[in-house]
Amino acid sequence: MLTDKDIALMNEGHSRLLPAFLAGVVITFNLPTELKDFIALTTTKDLDLPELYPLRLGLELCTKMFLGDVSSWLDPDLVALNPQLSPWFAASGASTHLQLLIVGASSPHRCH
Repeated sequence: MLTDKDIALMNEGHSRLLPAFLAGVVITFNLPTELKDFIALTTTKDLDLPELYPLRLGLELCTKMFLGDVSSWLDPDLVALNPQLSPWFAASGASTHLQLLIVGASSPHRCH
């Protein structure tokens, strides 16, 4: 814990904070079951659908997802990076609800 004296020294430029450790973040996704089932029974040639993969996630979009500002697979920011999502969800009728699940050293936490 920093004391008032420590903070004063930092403000004067006499010290710096350095991270004690670094940790990585791996983002994975699981598409809705209805969409995965639809994909298993359909080919892109059958319905003239664009390729679904790869999905793209930018840093700004990931930040919005972790803050809870993105809760749909058809969120405009997500579709802007992945325009192929709209026709696949429309064709499959799958739920567009996007749920964030954070798994760490402790038990998983459902955020949204």
